[in-house]
Amino acid sequence: MAHDDDPTASYAGYGPYWNPGTDWGTPATGPDGNLFPHGYDTGPSLPHDGDLEKIIGAAIHRDPTIPADSEISIHVANGAVTLTGTVPTSSAKRAAGDAAWYAPGVTDVHNDIIVKSHATS
Repeated sequence: MAHDDDPTASYAGYGPYWNPGTDWGTPATGPDGNLFPHGYDTGPSLPHDGDLEKIIGAAIHRDPTIPADSEISIHVANGAVTLTGTVPTSSAKRAAGDAAWYAPGVTDVHNDIIVKSHATS
């Protein structure tokens, strides 16, 4: 087959999971042997777990749908976030989970927050 007839020819050396002439799943590398083409910027590194706890905590604190008297604990391990504690409404619980998901580098969120309505007399 001629080069012009090969629709995959333009992907040579640039796809992370396929390199023409190899099996699927073989990482493609550029001419310098790197996974990404020379000069490719992979972007900033993602926050570490301790930084993620601070980022999520600040986002929860700023969220107007989460009352200030909510008691929320945040634990992060390898990008997986676990939220525990109590909030007065299901919308506050949902908002806390959303705040965690929106943080960069989060891989999973376990929202174990309990909705505990304030008793009225």
